[in-house]
Amino acid sequence: MSIAAPINDKGIELDFEERIAIFDSNFRNGLFKLTAMLIHNIDNSDDNENEMSFTTIGNQTYRNDKPKVTALDRDMVHALIWLPVKMFTTSVMEAAVDCWSWAIVGRPELELLIVEEIYKVWEKVISDCHGLYSIDKPEPSPLAPSEKEELKPKPPSVNPHLILFKFIEERVYLCMHKADIEMEMLNDLLHKSLSLILENPRAPMTKHVSAVGLRFRLLYLALYLVQSDYLANGVCKYLLREKVYHTAFDYFT
Repeated sequence: MSIAAPINDKGIELDFEERIAIFDSNFRNGLFKLTAMLIHNIDNSDDNENEMSFTTIGNQTYRNDKPKVTALDRDMVHALIWLPVKMFTTSVMEAAVDCWSWAIVGRPELELLIVEEIYKVWEKVISDCHGLYSIDKPEPSPLAPSEKEELKPKPPSVNPHLILFKFIEERVYLCMHKADIEMEMLNDLLHKSLSLILENPRAPMTKHVSAVGLRFRLLYLALYLVQSDYLANGVCKYLLREKVYHTAFDYFT
């Protein structure tokens, strides 16, 4: 059974890159539709089930009702955060970051849940060896080439990971002025992203030159938190500083 290849308006068969572009476009549209559904899925059917908070302005107290977070909300957030990692292309991750920001603004009560899932996605990228944590592919030496070897660079796909990092970087400067729970999650994420023992690293980073920018941007972010007053002094802060130094020196070894 043969499968007909897709064709364009002129009746010409699409090549592989054109098919991927169409699939990426449909995938991005699906993410935006899912985000719109998530924003409009607000359960206000029973005010007694909503979370209540009180704000005092002057001598008057006002009641603020937050919509209840339903199981459907959690499932939709999980799909919205995890599906882009399945593709992990530049265009899909750009659309994903826009959708995440849109969802946080449209459903503020889901902000912590969304951020928590994004941090879990970062850990998944590490375990699957994508982006900055890709395994280096052997490249032939240009000084001793052979006829069977092709002198062509084999860089890892770092751009999608860089887009994800920029989103987390923005969250750092936001959560400095918010609750401590997100800062604790970020601190834990940085510990898992950096390695202390070089002989048996938990999070080995690629040493390809195309990933050096992302590596040191991550190290700068971790060092910025270490040198600030947002992290309490203690063993965790000391270990994070050591991991920053080890990961930086590891690139030159």
